Amino acid sequence: MDREEYYDAHVCHEYILDLMREKGLSSKICGVCIGVCPYTMDYVERALGP
Repeated sequence: MDREEYYDAHVCHEYILDLMREKGLSSKICGVCIGVCPYTMDYVERALGP
């Protein structure tokens, strides 16, 4: 699966900027993309073992 099929960087960036303005935040990292990233999930699965 190509990243473009499940992740739109422009939409994500616009969403987080709106959220920052709404909540008065200074950080652009929400962590959702990290949590659903297939590479991250593969790493976590290998790190935790069977």
